[in-house]
Amino acid sequence: MGLKDLSSLVTPNNILATGGVRLVPDDSVTFIAEIVRPWGTVSDAEVGLLGVPFDGCVSYRPGTRFGPDSIRQALKLGTTYSVALDQDFSGLHLVDCGDVIASNVIKDMHDRVESVMSILFENRIFPLTIGGDHSISYPCIRALSRKNRGTRVGVIDFDAHFDSRKALPGREHSGMWVEQIQSMDGLPVAAANIVQIGIGDFAYSREYRNSILNHGGSFYTPQDIRNKGLETVVDKAVEQATRGVEALYVTVDIDCIQQAYAPGTSVPNPVGLSPWDLLAALDRISVHPLFSGFDLVEVAPPLDIDGMTSRLGAEIIRRVLCGLSLRFR
Repeated sequence: MGLKDLSSLVTPNNILATGGVRLVPDDSVTFIAEIVRPWGTVSDAEVGLLGVPFDGCVSYRPGTRFGPDSIRQALKLGTTYSVALDQDFSGLHLVDCGDVIASNVIKDMHDRVESVMSILFENRIFPLTIGGDHSISYPCIRALSRKNRGTRVGVIDFDAHFDSRKALPGREHSGMWVEQIQSMDGLPVAAANIVQIGIGDFAYSREYRNSILNHGGSFYTPQDIRNKGLETVVDKAVEQATRGVEALYVTVDIDCIQQAYAPGTSVPNPVGLSPWDLLAALDRISVHPLFSGFDLVEVAPPLDIDGMTSRLGAEIIRRVLCGLSLRFR
């Protein structure tokens, strides 16, 4: 399948693909809107932005369906150069694949997401997906697992929640996707290759914790980051998630971040990770040779304060793009 097959599955989104937004009269500065192109106009794409405006599985307060547009708006305001990393991603061949056409039927929506992701993988385009609620990680990972008729996948999940509740027909919600990826047909993701970072307090029970550990999975709390050190935790997470697999998928639920920095989400987190924790972790992960897909989910603009969570979301995406530019070049 070629990119032309996307036409029946997505609607164009022109917020970024406008041919350039020059906010300062300085030709040495490049804004992301100057390099991103609509998917139908190129044949050499390396990275594809994809919006999934869906919150039909949100378990608490809706609003994440507005996340893709809001984060794209915030992306327009930043350049392609990171001072902290001394890295510019303007050389990436970046396309905006638009938004997956929404459906109110959960299975239909997930099937559409999987179909779009399969096209991107088949065309060797790295998918950078903006949700939407966290249920969309399931079809994204399912598509990666089915790539080449069977790809073993490891997952690193930045999240305040285990999201491992039992998947029950007719009772789907965004807290089930970790259980779903372990129950897929074909090559399910092994618990031993799932690592969760940022798990918070007072949302689950000891039974959930013990189930994760007894099945070989692992998780780290914000306190672990402070006690053990970020680099130690991230390096252990990467080693475990990539052991015996061919691909690494990374998902970021914005509720892993303290609500002081990310109030615009369904379940704000009073004692989560700091933005610097997350960005530094992604700097280390995004250059890994097995890194094959990424999503950012649960940004809910109607619940935000002055757009601050969307701006943080845009910063997260830009840092991943910096890592990919280092890896691809």
